[in-house]
Amino acid sequence: MATTHDFATALAYGEEKERELDAFFEERWGYIAEPVSMAQQRQGIDRVLYLPEDPTKRVTVEYKSEPMAAKTGNSFVETIAYDNRGGKLGWAFTCSADWLVYYIPPQGRVMLFRPEAIREQVPAWARKYRHRIAQNPSGYNGHGILVPVHVMETVALKQYWIS
Repeated sequence: MATTHDFATALAYGEEKERELDAFFEERWGYIAEPVSMAQQRQGIDRVLYLPEDPTKRVTVEYKSEPMAAKTGNSFVETIAYDNRGGKLGWAFTCSADWLVYYIPPQGRVMLFRPEAIREQVPAWARKYRHRIAQNPSGYNGHGILVPVHVMETVALKQYWIS
């Protein structure tokens, strides 16, 4: 079963949630979120976070916002970003950030992962959980595994709540 996603709508929503996460990291720990270059974005990096008192210590993050996880109880772990024009692997394989920040906005839940921890789990998850296709009106499909949120929690480094 496929779900249709409009890229422009999803992008605007994602950018709004990125701003919420930037504010969360700043309010909670004082991190400043610095935008990244297009080349870094292609590597699965959305922000560089640093503390003002020591700007040399930087951490790269990729943000993922998944509102449907609150409704379905499943996280969409993207294995293929698009399947046309030769295809491109999804964020489960391409994220090169230090942290992957997975945000479920309706719950205010934020889970922090090492991207390698997600990658290590993909083969087992692919055998155990359902696969889904997310159709885009532009003519390509994203593919992923529906991993229960409670299973994702077991792999997370930390879990936080935005109130």
